[in-house]
Parts: sequence; C-alpha cells; structure tokens
Amino acid sequence: MAGTQPLVALERISLVPDGCRLRVGFEERQWQQGKTLVFDDTIEHEAFNDSNALRVVMIFGLWNPLLSIADRHVASVLAEGRRNFAD
Repeated sequence: MAGTQPLVALERISLVPDGCRLRVGFEERQWQQGKTLVFDDTIEHEAFNDSNALRVVMIFGLWNPLLSIADRHVASVLAEGRRNFAD
C-alpha cells in the first residue's frame, strides 16, 4: 500500500456556536459554519465545544487520494474480514 492510512476524515460543519475548535496534531482551527475540514484522523486529534450550545458536524470517511484503486481494494477486503471476524 502507499504507506498511508486508507481513509481521511471530512467534517462538514452544519451548526457551530462560537468557542468550537478542532486540534489535529499541533495545529488548531476554529470551526466555521458552512465550511468543511479535511484531515488525516490517524493523527492525534480532539474537538472542543467551549459553549453551552449544540454543535452539529457531519463526519465522512473518504479514500485517501494517495491510494491506488488496487490499494483501495486491499483495504476494503481487510476491513470486511475484520468486520466478519468481529461478528
């Protein structure tokens, strides 16, 4: 495989009050309503909501663009095997 994780995280910010932010590694970003963040979620990360209001974020796993079609197939087969083993 390409030496990287098969998925990256895409977060679409639907509802975000002031005081919400995301740290990925040593970098911190403020969430902005209607904006999208994409990051490698294998890097240590955490989300903060310093308000008392609801925060709504839609999270999607996307194929890492560095992976070939063959790499994606291998990752899919491995993930399916892991899910079947857990059942």
